[in-house]
Amino acid sequence: MAAITGRTSKKDARARLMKDRAVAAAARADRERANITDLTEFVVQVGNLEEVGEWLAARIAKAQQDAEERRRRFEVAAGRALLALRSRGETVGSIAEQASITQAKVREFLKLADDAAAAEQQREATETPKSAKTTGHRQKATPGPESPAELQQEPAGEVVDATESAAADSVSVQA
Repeated sequence: MAAITGRTSKKDARARLMKDRAVAAAARADRERANITDLTEFVVQVGNLEEVGEWLAARIAKAQQDAEERRRRFEVAAGRALLALRSRGETVGSIAEQASITQAKVREFLKLADDAAAAEQQREATETPKSAKTTGHRQKATPGPESPAELQQEPAGEVVDATESAAADSVSVQA
């Protein structure tokens, strides 16, 4: 507020007070607008913060599912390698001894390989492409290539089918 000095008319005094009040009201309005802007930003960011928990839970669930699928692929491949040994006449006991695992673990791997082979045969039996229906010839369904993301996650080196690897090992041992 302006200092009261000398002789002032009521009209001038009133005008000065109204001007001071208008300036103060404008400052309050500016401050209130700034507060509303900042509070709006706060509410939005708190909402985003709460969504992070949901996002994280979804990512963890997806990662666990991907890991389980990947683990299953490796277990089946390991089982197929043991199945190749078994098909060449090795006993469960001798396979367990050579692989330094228990017989129960050998049986578990063999069962996984058998289950995967049965599921694959059933899938092939139920899948009949349109071209096979029209021509009378059956075509083998081949899975599509893995996504680039999956390829980057694979360990370094070439992934070889376990039965091919076992067959190659037996050839090199005989030579």
